[in-house]
Amino acid sequence: MSAQVTASLHELVFAMDAYADRLVTREFGTDHSHFVFLSPLREGALDVTRLAERLNLTKAAVSKRVPVLEQEGWLAASADPAHGRRVLLALTPKGEAMVVGAGARLNHEFGGLLAGLSIDATALDHQLRSLIAAVRGLAGKES
Repeated sequence: MSAQVTASLHELVFAMDAYADRLVTREFGTDHSHFVFLSPLREGALDVTRLAERLNLTKAAVSKRVPVLEQEGWLAASADPAHGRRVLLALTPKGEAMVVGAGARLNHEFGGLLAGLSIDATALDHQLRSLIAAVRGLAGKES
């Protein structure tokens, strides 16, 4: 393995995030951090704890952002009828349109880039998902 693979992966993510931020800001009137924060809700409503887990954030960090995103019309918060104190978060139509639209635009841009470099996007995605699962598995070996 290359001695630089970790640094190269970080540099790739930083470059992609910077590009994505410019694109999402220009075309969707918000920033990439909103897109990343809201994207897990595309699969359906989540409570604050589950969203925090998906984003690798604390519950407090998620809870702090919710009122602003709700006020801006990106998401809706409601009480979970099955659990009195649990708050469910769901995309509004505005939030859904942004997440779907920005996701499609970013996939188109990065997919075209990969094709131009003769990189198989499907194979790369599979390899990255395998790597993510393996790295997450390292956490269980730390004890």
